[in-house]
Amino acid sequence: MIRKTTLACLLFSLSTYASYPEFAPEEKVGNSSLVLNGIGIRKVTIFSLKVYFAGLYLEKKSNDSRAILDSKEIKKVKMKFVRDVSKKDVVKAWREGLEKNCHQDCDKVFELFNNLKDFLSDVNEGEVMTVIFYPGKMEYFFNGEKKGQVESEPFAKSVLSMWIGKNPPNKDLKEGMLGINK
Repeated sequence: MIRKTTLACLLFSLSTYASYPEFAPEEKVGNSSLVLNGIGIRKVTIFSLKVYFAGLYLEKKSNDSRAILDSKEIKKVKMKFVRDVSKKDVVKAWREGLEKNCHQDCDKVFELFNNLKDFLSDVNEGEVMTVIFYPGKMEYFFNGEKKGQVESEPFAKSVLSMWIGKNPPNKDLKEGMLGINK
């Protein structure tokens, strides 16, 4: 019985990842190889409308959000949008996520966000937003093109916390990115 359950979970995981070909099982960032930790779904409204799928890439798989947030290893969040989102709504979602998850130097975090938000834009279905986290900084990409960089550990940690911190926008997003089975 345990083997059937394990096999079923493995097949479900493989079929889930296979249905999202834009989320490769492994990606390179500089000289580092990152593995796909999990894929979460960002939903909005009481109707649970899907907005994007987000893949979390880590140097080593982990389902411990605190350990991931405190890690000095490279991390990557890749979001594939399944609906159009206006720049206004993107900025609003980031601001709300930062407000709910900032725990250190928050005045500075919001000052830095005011600079980064100029790089955010309307997002159309099928487009990809990517954030790469390094020790002490993060880089923001849109459709593969680097749009901005922020050198601040508290800012980078607050941004990553938007998805895997204590107050994510929805439970499925965080659990999926952490690879937690439901």
